[in-house]
Amino acid sequence: MEKNKYSKAKIAMIVINITAIVLILGIIIFLCFYFSDFFKLFSDKNGKEEIMKKIKNTGFVGFLILLLVDIFQILVAFIPGEIVEIVAGAMFGPWVGTLLCLLGLTIANYLIYYLVKLLGKPFASLNVKEKEFTRFKFLNEPGRALIILFFFFLIPGIPKDFVVFLIPFTTISIHKFVLVSIIARIPSIIPSTFAGNAILGDNLWVAGVIMGVMVVISIIGIVFNKKIYQWILSINDKRKEKKSGDLNE
Repeated sequence: MEKNKYSKAKIAMIVINITAIVLILGIIIFLCFYFSDFFKLFSDKNGKEEIMKKIKNTGFVGFLILLLVDIFQILVAFIPGEIVEIVAGAMFGPWVGTLLCLLGLTIANYLIYYLVKLLGKPFASLNVKEKEFTRFKFLNEPGRALIILFFFFLIPGIPKDFVVFLIPFTTISIHKFVLVSIIARIPSIIPSTFAGNAILGDNLWVAGVIMGVMVVISIIGIVFNKKIYQWILSINDKRKEKKSGDLNE
């Protein structure tokens, strides 16, 4: 039975990866045809306005393509999420771009959750290291799990897309998890979409400042992610001890 589940999980991941590759190739072909005169326009003095017009005119098709890219980058992590956020801001403006990224995040989280529910731990294990199941054991404490997850998702630079693979093995509601992860990610998504919008609007210094600040914060998150994680846990441990002490009194 377990072997059968593992085989199904591997097939599911192969299908997801092949779909992602086909999607990327399709986008590349589409861009090559749609922007076939890109370099000619780019070298022309007034060509940039035409490029901007073409980007804006992608409309619903462009929205759908970028939404699919956002969903698959969470599923298989073939490109950093920040790139999608910047492109979304450039194509649709900071607010619609942010909504697109949040919609992609929501769909991907629900999709992953129900795939894990269907295929079990073998599917989760193909995407998450075994040590993460132990590291995130606090997820089995619903009272504090969502609080910790909020701060975890709030900090840029810390790998976090894999956490949803663990949620089906807890008592945490997927709806609450999605809500917490979306709210916590908004402060990091909005600057990216604003940076993308600034790049397209030729406000390169604004984009540079925003991206510079984001890079610094992300580096801090990457370098100190273990210490930050332990700090978040320690705060909640102290809170738990205090609550326990109050009850004993």
